[in-house]
Amino acid sequence: MPPQPYIPPPPWWQTGWVALPIFAAAAGAGVGLAIWQERNAPPPFCPETVTPDGGLLADVDYLEARTADAPTDAELPMVILLHGRQSTPAQIANAAVALPKPARLIAPQGFVAGPEGQRSWFEGDGTSLVEEALDLATELESFVEAIQKCRPTRGKPLVAGYDEGALIAYALATDLPDQIEGAVGAAGPLPAGLGPVVAETHVVHGRDDAEVPFEPVGQAAAAMAGVGAPIHLHPMSGVGHGLRGALQLEWLQRILESLPPEPLPPPVEKPPQPPADLPDPRG
Repeated sequence: MPPQPYIPPPPWWQTGWVALPIFAAAAGAGVGLAIWQERNAPPPFCPETVTPDGGLLADVDYLEARTADAPTDAELPMVILLHGRQSTPAQIANAAVALPKPARLIAPQGFVAGPEGQRSWFEGDGTSLVEEALDLATELESFVEAIQKCRPTRGKPLVAGYDEGALIAYALATDLPDQIEGAVGAAGPLPAGLGPVVAETHVVHGRDDAEVPFEPVGQAAAAMAGVGAPIHLHPMSGVGHGLRGALQLEWLQRILESLPPEPLPPPVEKPPQPPADLPDPRG
């Protein structure tokens, strides 16, 4: 048998026993890259229509302000303010800017135009308040979700309203309880047909309110509480409808108490202590 020509072995990078680990390592690197990209992903996109003073988001015009001299880019609890009938976002923001704790105030503008630049939320004659309120809560759902992702927010937003804005806050506490921290309303209707609230809700109302009488509101709140709803009625004797004076102070106090808790400070590490002098065992 004639001698066979010498055939050198294949290079190491072509052998199966090496190619398999290389392939596995490459696959692992790909997984690691994907994890790294996910952990280091940029913050959610905020359109150019969003500024530190407000703008347009999810087809909703809104105003932004911050309390207690909080910086623009700080992670803050958020309060979504819903103004009353024939009012403006600036008016309700001015009523809430006195909060003593840092917070981000977001005041969307009502969808119904009125005289002299004023806005409202409801178009009807008041005969279908429940249906309109729930429809408005659904319309605001995308905005509530988008604004808390777009701005640095601690916890879920709290919704606070006055007059018809309070009714929308109650509707949000009924319809979107998982998206909000809770609701605080002042001088707003609370129709008996509105389902029991699910998110923590505070109802601040003057007993002498001539525009939105107290009795139906008190009865509806008591009925909800009777079936276990987390609703708290705060009646104000000698107080009327306007968001000022004692009514404003009580409203602000309930907002303050309902904000998400502040994060605990990191534990202080004590420096290592030198060992104590031990007695000599030899006496």
